Amino acid sequence: MLTNENASDKNVRIQLNEFLKMASSEDIIIIFLAGHGTQDNDQNLFFMTYDADNSKPYTGMDIAKVKNFLANRPINQKAVLWLDICHAGTVKSAMASRGNQLSSEEAIKQLAEGTVTIVLASSTGKESSFESSDFGGGHGAFSFAIIQALKGDADKINGDDNGFVSLLEMQNFVSRKVVEITKGEQHPTTPQSQNVRDFPLFKY
Repeated sequence: MLTNENASDKNVRIQLNEFLKMASSEDIIIIFLAGHGTQDNDQNLFFMTYDADNSKPYTGMDIAKVKNFLANRPINQKAVLWLDICHAGTVKSAMASRGNQLSSEEAIKQLAEGTVTIVLASSTGKESSFESSDFGGGHGAFSFAIIQALKGDADKINGDDNGFVSLLEMQNFVSRKVVEITKGEQHPTTPQSQNVRDFPLFKY
């Protein structure tokens, strides 16, 4: 876990390439980026690390670097990517012409393509991702919903109450909870999971 001054672009890249590469093909990789996100004029999405200049998107970490890491994982390894950042639903497509904005559904689908990764973003490309002292003392709405989900609410409210929070239980709970606590101002997005088999994420 990298926070504050430790969450530099250099340190994030080091941990992607050293810590996460220690995971075996039987492990589940979960990458959770929470903070400020911004786009450049070409709609590239950047995660603004501690050392970045918020007025210059290119000084942050290009989310494409995370996608490249995920694309090179062992083929059988499960991976989940959570993005709690503004403009989380907008990622540049190689097929998009300059200046054309993708819909959030297309953007997240393309982020997942080629990586066999389940992606859940905190908001659509045109929305902000809210945070408030009402959300567990200062979390983002999305982060707060994930915390509640992993404490068991996703299994008890949206699942089979078997003591495990599964991927689909969590996604369903978080999607509904964020809309509820932001009064419809924020909508998490994820590609259609028709080809994704549900699996347990967490035992509470």
